[in-house]
Amino acid sequence: MGLQKLRNRLGEFWWASLIFFIALRFGDAINAITGLYVVPKFVSQDELGAVLPILNFTTFLSLPLSIFITGYTKLLNICSVNNEWGKVKRMYLDVLRYSVVFVLLSILLVLVFHKLVFERLRIQNGMLGVVIVVAGILGAFAPLFTNTLQGLKKFRELSLVNIISAPIRLIVILITMPIRPLTGFFVAHGSVPFAQIVASTIAIRKTVFSRDVLQEPYLDDKTKRWFIRYLLLNAIYVFPMIIGNCVETMVIRQRLAAIDSAAYYMLSRIAEIGGYLGLTLMVVIFPFASEQHEKKKDSDLLLLRVIGASAIFSLLFAIFCYFTKDLVFSILPAGEEYLGYTKEYMLLIFNFSALAIWYCFVNNEIAAERFSFLRYHLPLQAIFIALIFGLTGYGYFYGYLPNSWVDSIRDINACRLDFLLTLIAIINLLRLLFAAGHICARRKFR
Repeated sequence: MGLQKLRNRLGEFWWASLIFFIALRFGDAINAITGLYVVPKFVSQDELGAVLPILNFTTFLSLPLSIFITGYTKLLNICSVNNEWGKVKRMYLDVLRYSVVFVLLSILLVLVFHKLVFERLRIQNGMLGVVIVVAGILGAFAPLFTNTLQGLKKFRELSLVNIISAPIRLIVILITMPIRPLTGFFVAHGSVPFAQIVASTIAIRKTVFSRDVLQEPYLDDKTKRWFIRYLLLNAIYVFPMIIGNCVETMVIRQRLAAIDSAAYYMLSRIAEIGGYLGLTLMVVIFPFASEQHEKKKDSDLLLLRVIGASAIFSLLFAIFCYFTKDLVFSILPAGEEYLGYTKEYMLLIFNFSALAIWYCFVNNEIAAERFSFLRYHLPLQAIFIALIFGLTGYGYFYGYLPNSWVDSIRDINACRLDFLLTLIAIINLLRLLFAAGHICARRKFR
């Protein structure tokens, strides 16, 4: 079957998903080598568990701009559906100007939080703080360019951007990590969004920066009100989610043994593969669901197919991992130390897979400007953050709560990797059950 026939048979959505999935997996293969072999070679086990919390910290730094750009992506998709390229050009240039404000906010977040974070992660500051600032700023800017490709449904170009990024990251890691392991890792981490910015700019220059396209105003009073509301609702969703991710990795690093936090890092590099298909479809579904919404059509059937494909992929991957875990661990650097983490390994696969499906659901809702899922998302996140803090930081409650109560919390012995991953799995399962009920109720009463 020729490529054109395959494309016609699959349809635009699944063809774009296939191309994007292949491109991402090429990058992930290189990143797997980096994360499982190169990083553990240079970073000691005592510091290995700090890698993921710092990565989440850089994500936290880019939070203000990333929320803004999500709204921009939606508005960009609306204009592109209507072929309003003059508005797209004006919008893009405006966003570049506005982004300066959000970069300053990111720098302010660094000044406020970096000492507190480094102290709890048990790592030295030095040049690492400066590198994290630069990586965070680049990470904040990159979605402005890659989301433009997403919003314009240029998935071939977006695939090429991702293919280019991974080899660059590996090359920079091999150059810098032998000199200063953690600092070198985050220099390489910052090289990825830098490469994405350069490659994306080249890919969109004819659409956005063409001299033949004249700028047109795109924000009237009605659109401004819509845009501000959309941004606020996105912020209400994203902020608790990012805080939860930061809390999860920080607690595992700060309050668990070094071997447990290192195991979390090593096992998660493999377990996250279970969510790869879902994360790919999450990116692709946004512009398609947005377009369906603008045309007054329903995207739920597409969402259900996406969820089904993601769930089947994750299940098959989990089965494969269960029967090959001993072989895989035996060939990893110091992998024999993680052979006893089978339960944690399976829980991590479930958590990454469940989150990928949840993100697909949320992207479908946000693209269609539906935010009623916040009614259960916010309480779940609040309960999760309170539990993970309270159960592992019980010592703070002495003097405020009866000692017998605090002793009961201590006796739970929550500072164990298997316990925390089980707690996270319960929260993720509840997310999926609420999402399923949400979809069923909407389809039943439509």
